[in-house]
Amino acid sequence: MSDQSMAGWWMGVLAGAKARIEALAVDLAQAPHETMQIVESTRASLMSGTGVRGFTYLMILLFVGIAVEWLYWTYAYSSLRAVQSALPESPLLALRLGLWRLVLQGSGALLFTAAILGVSAAFAWPQGMHAFVIQMALLILALRASWIVLSIVLSPGCAERQLVPADPARARLRSPA
Repeated sequence: MSDQSMAGWWMGVLAGAKARIEALAVDLAQAPHETMQIVESTRASLMSGTGVRGFTYLMILLFVGIAVEWLYWTYAYSSLRAVQSALPESPLLALRLGLWRLVLQGSGALLFTAAILGVSAAFAWPQGMHAFVIQMALLILALRASWIVLSIVLSPGCAERQLVPADPARARLRSPA
């Protein structure tokens, strides 16, 4: 590749980046106005009969999901406490305890999601709302699964249970400031 074509390529890359940054600046300038439009349209739709029905369905789904998971934890919590209180004597035992925690906590999250998805099929949702509910349920499942795996791998509060070497000060749970 010659110096002339290399310089031309870099100039093209920089021009493209400049154009994207300028487009982003225009989009950011319009963001407050678009946010207000979204807030107003959401308020108007929630004040309609369809909005009230959709909101009521969401509350029912949350109630059912929480109730199913509460019922699961009524029976599984003692097993989880036993796994959490056991101190592993080897890395292999730490892995086994971590896998048990993953199964127990993951089962609760899966039951919550399955209950929401199952009950959501019984409702006559407004246009586009059912897909939104499914996406939100799966997003909640993904976030909970990530948190479960992270808490098992780093095991804040007990260095013996850590599956990867981590500084205890950095692995501890912190409340957001």
